[in-house]
Amino acid sequence: MMRQPQCIELMDTGSPGNWIKDRLWTWTSVKEGMLVGSIIPEGFEAYARVFHPAERQTQDNNWERVSWATIASWNGKVAHPQMIFNRIANIEPWRHPTWGQAPLYGGMPEEEC
Repeated sequence: MMRQPQCIELMDTGSPGNWIKDRLWTWTSVKEGMLVGSIIPEGFEAYARVFHPAERQTQDNNWERVSWATIASWNGKVAHPQMIFNRIANIEPWRHPTWGQAPLYGGMPEEEC
């Protein structure tokens, strides 16, 4: 049996989220990817892009987090706000690097938060 967290009110309609739908741009992709307004609602004062860390295996078989800036420096690239992981890591899209693990999206290690 699942318990409902006390701090969450369950809804039986999606209408409270209509403000998100109303602030999204038309779903459009461009040569370099996707327009951010197609997936993030517009109208906020500021936005931040979070680069989920990759991981690499150390010589003693432990795993350590690696920032995108570090990976860029390994490959003679410059870290910048629009960087794309496979390009700074010099790998094909959706491939894992030989030195470790590509970033896992959808969650963030607590220490990174």
